[in-house]
Amino acid sequence: MMLYEKIMSNDLNATWLRIKKIHLICPFVKQYDRIVTQPRSIDGIKKVETRVMTYGTFDLFHIGHLRLLQRIRMMGTHITVGLSTDGFNNIKGKKAVDTYERRRDHVMETGLVNRVIPEERWDQKIRDIRDYRIDLLVMGSDWMGEFDFLKDYCKVCYLPRTSGISSTFLRELMSYKG
Repeated sequence: MMLYEKIMSNDLNATWLRIKKIHLICPFVKQYDRIVTQPRSIDGIKKVETRVMTYGTFDLFHIGHLRLLQRIRMMGTHITVGLSTDGFNNIKGKKAVDTYERRRDHVMETGLVNRVIPEERWDQKIRDIRDYRIDLLVMGSDWMGEFDFLKDYCKVCYLPRTSGISSTFLRELMSYKG
């Protein structure tokens, strides 16, 4: 499916929009045909408030993370990231290189996210969706189908991963002793 993103330039001299096609794995993507990057009126197009959430560890922040957050930003006016805590990563059997605080700072420094909350348990997602009035949950395609049970609470979308890069790949490179 295609989503036409309207991207606003930060150029102080002029504001311009350009159309770009994006392939998404979202059955309801047509309603996002008029999305702009800012929640204000630009050239007569006013964006309706849409609250979007994603979850992840975001360890060794890389271009794949940035691209995911950019695509999520195109889908909503308010972005919340549920960031896995170090304790929750231990429960999942994962060991992050960066601390929770450092990972949180990296995500916030992108300027694409409005809020980062700690993800501490598997079962907190329904509560988070209700508490933060989330309209859309976006996850990577590697989680395809795993969060469909949340469709009773919000829309669910799976975006393709950025090929050729992952935190796991970077950790393997760091430990390579070739």
